[in-house]
This record gives sequence, structure tokens and C-alpha cells, in this order.
Amino acid sequence: MRFERLDLLRYGGFQDVTLSFPKGKQDLHVIYGPNEAGKSTTLCAIRDFLFGFPHHIAGDWMTAAPLLRVGACLEQNGTVFEGVRRRGRNQTLFAADDKTPLDDLPLRTWLGGLDAKGFEAAWALDHARLRDGGEEMRRLKDDAGLQILAAGLGLEGVGKLAATLQDDVNSEWKSGRARSALQQAKLKLKELQQTLRQDTTTARQLSTANRALSISESERFSCEQEAQALGVRRRTNSRLRMTSVPVQKLMETEAEIATFPHWDLTVQDCARIEKILENLHREEEALSAARQKLAAVSGQVRDCGEPHPVLAEQHAIRSLLGRGVLVERLETAAGDRQARLTRDGIWLEQFWARHDYEPGMLPDLSELDDLDRRLQERALLHTQEQDLRDRLRETEQALNALHPKSVSETDENVDGERLRLFRLELDEARSLGPLDERIDSLSEAIARQEDVTASAYGALLPWRTTGADRKAELTTLALPDMAALEEEARLRAGLEEQRRMAREDEQAAETERAHLEQQRRRLEEGGQAVSREQLSAARQERDLLWQEMERHFQSGACPPPAMREAFGVLVQNADGLADRRHDHAEQSAQLAALSRQVEDLALKAADAGRRAAHAEAELDRRDAAWAALLGTLGAPVLPPAPLQVWITRRQAALAAEEHLQGARAQLQAAMQTRADMSRRLQAFVTACPSERLAVQIRQAASVLERDEALARQNEARNADQRRLQEAVAKDRAALAGLERKLAQWDEDWALACQACRYPGRPDRADLRDVHDARVIQTRMESEQKEQAAETRDIAAFRTELGTFLQRHGQGSAAELEAFLAQALTREQKRQNVVQAHAALEAEIAQKNLKIAALVAELTPVRSTLALGPDDDLRHALSRACERAALCDRRDELRDQILQAGNGRPIDVLLEEARETAPAQLEEEFEAIEAEIMALNARRSEVDERLFTARKVLDDLENARGVHETAEEIQETEADIAERASRYVSLRLQQLMLSRLVEQGRQQAHGPLLSRAGALFSRLTLGRYVGLATEEDGSDGLVLAGCRPGNTALVPVHTMSEGTRDQLYLALRLASVEQALERGIRLPFLSDDLFVTFDEERTEAGLKILAEVSEKTQVLFFTHHGHILNQSKEIGFLTKL
Repeated sequence: MRFERLDLLRYGGFQDVTLSFPKGKQDLHVIYGPNEAGKSTTLCAIRDFLFGFPHHIAGDWMTAAPLLRVGACLEQNGTVFEGVRRRGRNQTLFAADDKTPLDDLPLRTWLGGLDAKGFEAAWALDHARLRDGGEEMRRLKDDAGLQILAAGLGLEGVGKLAATLQDDVNSEWKSGRARSALQQAKLKLKELQQTLRQDTTTARQLSTANRALSISESERFSCEQEAQALGVRRRTNSRLRMTSVPVQKLMETEAEIATFPHWDLTVQDCARIEKILENLHREEEALSAARQKLAAVSGQVRDCGEPHPVLAEQHAIRSLLGRGVLVERLETAAGDRQARLTRDGIWLEQFWARHDYEPGMLPDLSELDDLDRRLQERALLHTQEQDLRDRLRETEQALNALHPKSVSETDENVDGERLRLFRLELDEARSLGPLDERIDSLSEAIARQEDVTASAYGALLPWRTTGADRKAELTTLALPDMAALEEEARLRAGLEEQRRMAREDEQAAETERAHLEQQRRRLEEGGQAVSREQLSAARQERDLLWQEMERHFQSGACPPPAMREAFGVLVQNADGLADRRHDHAEQSAQLAALSRQVEDLALKAADAGRRAAHAEAELDRRDAAWAALLGTLGAPVLPPAPLQVWITRRQAALAAEEHLQGARAQLQAAMQTRADMSRRLQAFVTACPSERLAVQIRQAASVLERDEALARQNEARNADQRRLQEAVAKDRAALAGLERKLAQWDEDWALACQACRYPGRPDRADLRDVHDARVIQTRMESEQKEQAAETRDIAAFRTELGTFLQRHGQGSAAELEAFLAQALTREQKRQNVVQAHAALEAEIAQKNLKIAALVAELTPVRSTLALGPDDDLRHALSRACERAALCDRRDELRDQILQAGNGRPIDVLLEEARETAPAQLEEEFEAIEAEIMALNARRSEVDERLFTARKVLDDLENARGVHETAEEIQETEADIAERASRYVSLRLQQLMLSRLVEQGRQQAHGPLLSRAGALFSRLTLGRYVGLATEEDGSDGLVLAGCRPGNTALVPVHTMSEGTRDQLYLALRLASVEQALERGIRLPFLSDDLFVTFDEERTEAGLKILAEVSEKTQVLFFTHHGHILNQSKEIGFLTKL
């Protein structure tokens, strides 16, 4: 998408201003204007047109907000979108006429769903955001992913957002941090639970209060059941009383309906039939009136008679009268034409006498135009001849004044071949670039790289080199396969995780088991709960003693009294335990559940201990096998994870060694190149005391410039002399050619005059005189023909008019016209009467059809009512209406009975009403009311006892703040849940930001960083050759710039302010190019991006923007004049 035009109709300080953006190969448009010219206003206008006016707008300081208008013409792939944007809430986009509403769906589709903020972040960049982006990259110095994310996506404050999220997460919960909000809430909950366990009431008091409450609730439930039964009886009685009266009325109505014939007509049918009868009567009356009118109109038609014969010729008469007006005008104009013909004849006689030529035909106008063209050619030839003579004279004077100085052609210093070879050698020397600085930088880089390489080898401890060739020794070192290494690390991590989880499960099970045992001891110490084991043990003792007593009975002996007493005690003990277990079933069940849970937790803890021991043994076994494997390979004995780090450091050491050797080779090649070039330059200049190539190049350039200046002076003089000589020869040849053309013109003129009988001289005045004579001669011929034709037309008109006057007995044309008007008036009156007669006949036919249709509709009604053609239909219809009303009354009574019957069938309700007497229903109603009053009195007493029992139980439960403690526990648990939810939300946001940062890190080695590095190198004029990332030693990446010659990397936070701005711009432009490659093409808006750039880097930035504009439109706003001068040959210029 691109802007073809921007119309600032009424916006800010603009009124009816149009900015056009023509399309070219490079679609770069530089919009220049001084301060306060309206650049920022134009940028806001572009945003407001694309996305609509915001609620608060600064562009209404000159024009009221409702009158603001911004128009534009957009183009994308040949499709044009043109509109005007207003300020409003709903419909704000209109067509170019500012009246027709437009749908903004095509515009939103072209924008790819972006809103204003998204568009400004991705496709717009100004100086302030460029500076903020550079400062943001300085603050994010330790994280390359955040730097690339902030620059590539145009986001601001990413680092601050990440730090804020981390602080918020840590404030909610952090492992090992006792002051976090969740830890403090958990401690508070634990204290409240301990307080709740301490504040308890005795079991006996609670049991008594619960028993009293249970009895009161049982009595209340009994009262409620009795009240429900009475309610059912009361509703049944009410239903029967409500249906008894409608049933009697229903029976009376049905008896009255039986007295009528069985006519199946409804009230609506009767109303419809009555309406038909009324319509029939109305139509019959209207038919009678129409027939009376028809008789009167028929008499008028007979009185009018037949049309007059003159009406058949009315068109011919009217045409003839119209021609009479024209004939009068022709007769008036005939005298004027005759006077003109006389004047023109006299003028022609004078013309022939003036030119001494006999009268005859003159040349045509086209032939006269050809003669005029020939005269113009002769005048042009004379002018060219005079110009050539003047120029030839001036050229000969300049040639005579030129005295070239002698130049020695044997001077070797200005020889052309020698200068060409000298220039080639110097250009080749310059093409080497800053070779001296490169040699110096390579020397410094080698020194630094030696330190880096030594540090890299020192980081490989405990491994040490044993020979002189440390690189070969380190390269040939055998190491485990990386897949096996990762698999071993994964297995060890899994075993450690299993061991940790097993220890945690064991500890959790033991803790929960201790907690449950403590609860079980408290229940047992209370003396109320009885476990199944206690009851089983008591019954087992009782059964054993009973078996012993049975053996005594079988032997015929009586058991001893002590045994009998002991058996009685055991029976009483077992029965007491059973009664207690039954009375305190809830506590007993809780005790049994606690026992089962304790046993389950013991099994769970034992299982977790076995799993932890198994994982520990497996870890020991793998440690021994891993150490043996590394010892066999000769590698340092390290765990898998440290070994992976050691392998990375080994690669770094090898890379540093390779880098060092490459730098040394580059230094040697550079020094050899400089020596060769110095020897080649000494063939043209004297020996230079300095060995630096830059000094030698400056000396050689000075010598070459002096020799080339001498050569150019000699060449210029020789060229001027040759040019003047060629000009003199050329002008003389042209002058001879013009003289030949003039002679040929004289011959052609004589032949042309003879061919067309031209009587004048080769002069413009004579030619104009002949032209006027030819025009007058042509006009006379035409007017003579017109005069003869008009005389014939007037004679024909007189003859035809006389015929009509004689036929109709009139004396003149005026009388004939009046007679025709009278005949037309009489005919119009007759036509009106005839039309009225036809309309009445049609109306009578329509009335007959309507009456027949109404009679046909009444035929089925007579059949239904069993009436003959002569019977009175209205009386029978009245009886049918009475029956239909009674039927409706019967249906209403049935509906009333059904509504009172609560959904029962009508037959059941009628049967109940017939079997029930109204007096009996009233007596039963009074008895039910009496029972309800007694029940309400008893229920009041039960409610008082229930209220007292509940109050006693509440007092016991709330005696020592148990209720308040429980509420506080609920509030604390809710607070913990809310804080946990907030922690999860913050943690998810942090993970999402980390994922974006990780994507930025992954892109750091991809196309984005590569393209940004190339742009950054161009923006810095080769000061940096690209971008790279390096580890900072804390599992992070640092974004840095690469200097030429493989020197040390320069981190972003150490760069100058302007260089950081250029780096941020490079990353933004690389991101824009990636979007263009994905098919997203939107205009890129830039505002004064080069404030911190020098002139050379500004020019490089403009060239890069020009390249970007080959793919999408770029609008560059600036108030700097030097940028305007630099961009004249690159893009289109627009001044505000």
C-alpha cells in the first residue's frame, strides 16, 4: 500500500493543501519544512486518516473539531482507494465528495488488522523514539534477546517491564524467602488452625444441646407435615367451592343451546355474513345511481353530433400558418440582400482595375493558403541567411584572436600513456583502503588475541597440554558422543528428580501421618468415640469367656460366681461400647477413617523410601560407570553437565587459536602488499622518507595532479582551435545552401502563380487583397442562389393558402386560424362527454360483478341455515348469532372450571361438582380453619423451644471465639487462593516475555541479525563490519559490534550515542525488510532520524532508505537543509 495523495482539507494550520507523491523506481519522498511548518501535523494527519481521529486531538486549534477533514488517495496492486476522514463516533469515512459513506473494511484489510499503536511501533520512527531505542539498548546491555526484541518490534520499556514482572513475582512467592506474601499467609493460617483446635467446648454440653435441638426439629417437622396435609384439604375444598357455581351455569347454558337448531356458525361467521349483506345493499344503491347518470350522459352525446371536416386537416393548416411567419421574414430580408449584392459587385470591379487584370475566377482559399506558406518560407530563409552571416563573422574574429601557446611534446611528465599508467597505479594503491591502520589494528588484535587464547586454554582445567602443539593435542582428544552425553545428563537429571520427589513424598506422608495420629489420640482421649477395633476386642473377650462357660455347662457343672460376674462385666462393657459407638456414630466413623488413613500413609511412606533408595543406588552405579568411561577415553573426569561446559570451552579455545593464526596470516599478507605497492609508486615519484603507504599516496597524488593540470591546459587550447575551424567551414557550407534554396523558391513561386491565376505580386499585402476578393466573390454566388430559392418558396406558400381559404370559406389566414380554434374547442367538449359515458358503463359493469360475487358468497350461508331463495336471511342470521353467543358463553364457563381445577380433566371436575353439595363444602371449610388455628398455636410453642435450643448450641460453639477464628481461617484461605492466582498470572506473563526474548535470541544468529549487521556496517561507513553475540559468562548473550580485522567485539553499552542510534535504526530497518518479505507492504514514516548522524553517515542512511523505497513507500520528514541537498538526486522532494 502507498499514498498517491494526501489532502489536508481542514486540519491543524492547513487549509485545502494537497501533497502528491508520484510513483518511481525509488518511492522515497523527502518532505522538507522549517520549524512550525507542519511536519508533525502532517504525520498526525496520516495516522488519523488511516485509523480515525482519537478522542483527544491537537489538530483543532484553527478549525472546529466537527469540521476537521483529511483526505487521501491510496493504491495497492493497481487498486485505488480514495476517501475523506471526518471526526466522529460511528461513520467517519466518506467518499471524495464528502457525502457518500464508505465502508472502511478495504482499508483495514490493507493495514493487516493493525491499530494505530501497532502501526507506529512497526512502520513509523521519529527522532525521539530513535533516541529512546538507543538508550533502551544501552540499559539492556546484558541481554541481547531483549535488545533485539525492543529494536526489531519497535517496543519500548521491555527491560523495565521484565524487571517489574520479576519483582512482582518475587514479592508474591520465592523459594527460601520467608517474607513473601504467600509464606506469611501460610504461617498465619497455621497459627489460626492451632488456635481453633485449642478453643473447644466439652462433648457432654454439645451432646445435650444437640439432642435438645434434634427433638425440637423433629417436632417442628411433624407440625410441618400436618400443615401440609391441612393445606391439601384446604385447597381441595377451595377448588370444589370455586367450580360448583360455574358448573350450574354451564348446565343452564347447555339447556338453552338445545332449544336452537343445530347451526354450526360462530360469532365471527355471523359478523362476516352481516358485513356481506351490508356491502350487497350498498352496491345495489350505487348501481341504481350510476344507471341514472348514464341515461343523462347519453343524451349529451347525441346533442354533440359528429366531428367537423376541418379537424381532419388541422395539422396541414397549422404547418401552413407557421410557414407564413417565415415568409414574412424572407420578404423583409430580400431588400437587405439586394443592397449587399450591389456593394460587393462595385468592390470587385475596383479590384480588377487595381490589379490590371481581366475579371474571372480567382484562386481557391486553399491555393491562397499555399501561397501564404511559400511567402513564410522565403521570409524564414532570409532570416537564416542573415543569422549565418553574423555568426560566420564572429567565428572568424575569434579564430584570428586565438594564439595557442607552444607546448613541448617531448616532455615525459605530460605524456598521456605515462599519466594513464600513473593513475592506474595510484587508484590501485587507494583501493587497498586504510592499509596502515589495518596493519596497526592487526598487530594490536594479535596481542589481544594471544591473551584471549591463553585465557581460553586456562579455562580447560583440569586438562593440561603435554606437548608443544597444544592445538593438535586438543583436537585429537577423544570425547564422548554429544548424543550420549545429553542422554546421560538427561538420565541423571531424571534419577535426581525421582530421588527428590520420593524424599518429598516420604516426608509429606510422615508429616500427614503424625498429624492424623494426633487427631486420633484426641478423639480417643475424649472418651466418646469408639473404634471398630475397640468394639471387636471387647466382643472377642466376651465370646471367649462365654465359650469357657459353655464348657462348664456341658460338663454338668455350674460356672464359678467370679466367672459369672466377670461375664456380666464383659457383656456390660461390650454393650456399653456398642451403645457409645451408636450414640457417637459420627466420632466413631471419624476415628475409624483416621485409623485407615494412618495405615495408608504408613504404606505410602514406606513405598517412597524404597523408591528413593533405588534412585540413590542407580545414581551411584551410573557415576562409577561414567568415571570409568571418561578414564578410558583420556578425557577429564567431570559429571555430564560440567563436561558439556568443558566441551564448549574446548571449542572456544580451538576457535581462539584458529583466530590467532588467521590474524597473523593477515598481518603478514598486509605488510607484503604495502611493500609491493611502495616499489611500484617509486617508478613515478622520488623516494618517500616514510614507509607508511598513506604518506606515499598523498605525495604521488600531488605529483599526478600537477602533471594532469598541464596536460589539460594543452588539450583545451588544441580543442578550441579545432572547434572554431570546424564551425567556420560548417557555416560557409550552410550559407551556400541557403542561397540555392532562395533561387529555387523564386522558380517555384512563378509556377504556382501561373497554375492558380494569381494576379498579384509576391507580397503579403497583395495576397491579403486577393484573399478578400475571393471571399466576396464566393459570398455573392451563395446569396444569389439563396435569393432564387426564397422567391420560389414564397410563390408556393401563396398558392397553398388560397386553396385552404377557398375550401373553408374564409377570407384571410387570420380568419382561417380563428375558425380552426372554434372547431377544436367543440371537439374537446364532445370528447369529454364521450369519455364520461364510457367511464359510467365501466362502473356499472364493475358493480354488477361485485353484486354477483356477494350473492355467490351468501349461497353457502342459505344452504347452511336451510333457507330458500325467498326466505328472510336476516331473521335466521339473528337467531344463529344468539346461538353462537351462547356457545361462546359455554366455552368460557368450561375454561373457568378448568382453571379452578388445577389441571384436572373437565369430566372429572363436572362429576365432582355434581356429587358435592355447597352447604357441606362450607361446613368442611370451617372445620379445616379451626384445625389450622390449633396447629399454628402448637407450632408457635415448638418454634420457641427450637429457638432456645439453637441459642444454647450457638452460645456453646461461640463461647471462646471459635466462630470468629473459623471466619478468619476462611478469609486467610481466600487470600492465599487469590495470591496464588496472582502469582500464576504474573509467572505466565514472565514466561511469555521470556519466550519472546528467547525468540529474539534465536533470531540473533539468523537473517535479522545478519541483515541488521550489513546495514549497520553501511551506516557506520565500515567502522563496524557487522553484529555478533557472545556469552557473558552467566548463561546470557551480549549484543556487540564487530570491528574490521577480527578485533575484539564492542558491546552496545560502550558505543557512542550516535552509533547506538544507528544500530537501533539498522535493526528496525531489518525488521521492516523481513515484514516486506512476508508480503506486508505499508508506507514507512520517518521523522528527522539523522539528528545525531554526521553528513557522511546521513548520506549513507539516505541511500539505505532509497533502497528500502524500491520495495515500499518511504516518507521522510526533515527540517535540515543539508539533508534536502543530499537527497535531490535520490528521491522526490516536497516542501511545506
